[in-house]
Amino acid sequence: VLSELASGITCDAIEAFISDRSPYRPDLIDSSGFLERVYQSGEKVLIFANYRSQGQVVWSHGMQSQQLPATGPDGVWYLANPVDGDHHSNPRQGGKPSRRSQESITSFRFAVLESDVAETDHWLRLLAIAPFQIVAIYHSGGRSVHALVHIGAHDKNDWDTRIKPVKPLLTL
Repeated sequence: VLSELASGITCDAIEAFISDRSPYRPDLIDSSGFLERVYQSGEKVLIFANYRSQGQVVWSHGMQSQQLPATGPDGVWYLANPVDGDHHSNPRQGGKPSRRSQESITSFRFAVLESDVAETDHWLRLLAIAPFQIVAIYHSGGRSVHALVHIGAHDKNDWDTRIKPVKPLLTL
C-alpha cells in the first residue's frame, strides 16, 4: 500500500527534498556531533567496527569523533538504541555475556528501517510517507539507505507491538 503511494511522489531530487527539511546540515556534522543531537545527555551508544564483537567503543556525550573508530573490516556503525555499556547474561544465547543484547538497552526509543532490495529513490520516497518520525537517514556502506525512526516504546514488548503492524507495509 505505502509502496504504491510512494511511487506517486514526484520529486526529482528526493535526497535534496529530505535534506532540505532537516533541522541540521548533515554535511556539516561529524560522528560525535550527530550522536549528540540524537541521544540525550547521560546516554551511551555502542559503536562497532567488527560485526562479531561486543563493540569497540561505548560513546557518551563529550567524546570527540577522533576517539571513535573511523574504519573497520565491516565498516563502522552503532547500536540504534542507547545502552548501559555493561555486559549482561543473554538468555537467548545460553547466558553468554553481551553488551549488545536487549538486556543492555536503556531505552527502546528507535528502530532502523532499511531495504537491501529497493531502488534508493523508491525507498526514499517510501520513507518520506512512512508513519514514523524520521530522526536520520544515512547511507550504509554504499549498499543501502537506512532510516533511524522514533518509536518511543516503553520496553521491548511495547517496541515489538508498535513495529509489528507496520512491517508488512514496509516490505518491498
